[in-house]
Amino acid sequence: MQQWKTLYIRGRAVAPLLAITCSLCYGFLAYAGRQPTDAMRLYAVAAGTVPLIVIYTAIHMEPLVNRPLMEMAARAQTGKKGKEIGVSEAELGQILRKWSGMNAIRAVVVGVSAVLGAAATVASYRS
Repeated sequence: MQQWKTLYIRGRAVAPLLAITCSLCYGFLAYAGRQPTDAMRLYAVAAGTVPLIVIYTAIHMEPLVNRPLMEMAARAQTGKKGKEIGVSEAELGQILRKWSGMNAIRAVVVGVSAVLGAAATVASYRS
């Protein structure tokens, strides 16, 4: 639990800043074209796609898996284990699998944005 908590705290501090920075970069590239082209449109969509991970995390992941896992980690930090922290291993496994699936969705969103950015780069060199 402590490893998950450490990664969660680090990710929560860094990931939104990275998403915003990436979005601003794609947004600049979309704006820098100044004339509507396929590349500009792709950059604009990529710029709008990246921040979706922050929204998805805040609205969907936080209440369903992140908050319960943080509460379990806090109870585990007191030295309690297993059922003493109010969850069975099966329940913990289920929550971690749910978290893993939701995290995979975030990875796909970032991947889609990266593919859009790469396609925009290729399109900009073709025109």
